[in-house]
Amino acid sequence: MNIIYQKIVIAMDDSKAAFNAANKVLDLFSNGTDKERNIPEIVAFHSIEHHKFPKYMPIMVPSGFGGRYTVPAVDYRKIQEEYRRHGEEILGKTKEIFEKEKIEIETRLVDDEKPEDYIKKVVDEEHFDLVVIGNTGEHSKLGEFLLGSVTQEIVKAAPCDILVIS
Repeated sequence: MNIIYQKIVIAMDDSKAAFNAANKVLDLFSNGTDKERNIPEIVAFHSIEHHKFPKYMPIMVPSGFGGRYTVPAVDYRKIQEEYRRHGEEILGKTKEIFEKEKIEIETRLVDDEKPEDYIKKVVDEEHFDLVVIGNTGEHSKLGEFLLGSVTQEIVKAAPCDILVIS
């Protein structure tokens, strides 16, 4: 199989589909010698933007004490730090998978853009020619039945080839 892609971006979260997507990229390039493999530039990213909520947004709490709760700044920072740590852990696992196969990969933790917006931007600005994404993310309620919302958005809007993996 002659692979013609020069730059590949992989959207990573903690879902089985995302890790299947990363492994599919490995499958494409893990056979043969380094010279025969013609390995493209590969970037895996994880976005924590979809986990964020406004700092001062009152959260409805079912209780007899009122019903509104505003997350204190210290707790908000702890929540965001935990999402960042979790994202770094996901990217660390992804990097390990590729390093075992001696394939270089760049990882990026994105904290200021939704995954679909980030993909559109990097495809355009950095000229990626393949997006690899799982069919559903770690927050999907419908699992294998439908495409997740991020995947749907990418399929509709990405100006390059897309490989959707379940």
